[in-house]
Amino acid sequence: LAHSFLLLLQYPDFTNLTENSSSSTLFTGDSTELKIQNDFDRTEDNPAKNFITSFLSTYNWLNGNFLQQDTWNLWAVKVITFIGSILLVTILQNMFIAFMGGVYSKAYEKGRVALLRFRAESISDYEALDEIYFYPPSPEPKYIYYI
Repeated sequence: LAHSFLLLLQYPDFTNLTENSSSSTLFTGDSTELKIQNDFDRTEDNPAKNFITSFLSTYNWLNGNFLQQDTWNLWAVKVITFIGSILLVTILQNMFIAFMGGVYSKAYEKGRVALLRFRAESISDYEALDEIYFYPPSPEPKYIYYI
């Protein structure tokens, strides 16, 4: 997305882009008229003047700051911003799902290891008890009992 904005907006004079500019007039009670107008420099204030600023302005979409759309009055910028924001949400959602899947598989493996360790300890405890408390019968008994 940063590449598309860089290619589209780096040289606004080639595509005859117009910037969003606003001017307003304030009237005060004592008949003083104040005029406010934006001073926009096409090269320095351009959010796509080089790749780094284009990437950072695209990255700021995570904060809800759509700088390209606020700066330029062009339908292509609005379309790319709309498609990019949908793709950004989809990519972040998939990354979150992958992260949660990785956490689940790690927890599954740790639980499986703990279960196998518990089984091994139980078996070794039983074998230790079997040798101490349960003597095997002698192979040749002293007495033979008949009922």
